[in-house]
Amino acid sequence: MRRRWNGTRTTAGRAGIRATVELHDCNLDHACQLASDAAYQLHQGGYATGAGRLRDFRAAIEPWSTTPVRVLGEQLAALN
Repeated sequence: MRRRWNGTRTTAGRAGIRATVELHDCNLDHACQLASDAAYQLHQGGYATGAGRLRDFRAAIEPWSTTPVRVLGEQLAALN
């Protein structure tokens, strides 16, 4: 059976990947914003793989305690 294309999953998945790239480029604020956008989209459409990527991203930014990191953590907690 063929899977139907889901634009929300694709967009959210890409945002999650871009967040990780931005983190590796030391753009923490932008990375957190992209991850926040991805989390909202995933919450709306549901996508287990993307949610796992966001959990991995959140673990990667754990050492920082900046405002964007705290806000993202609160947003992710609210979506669960």
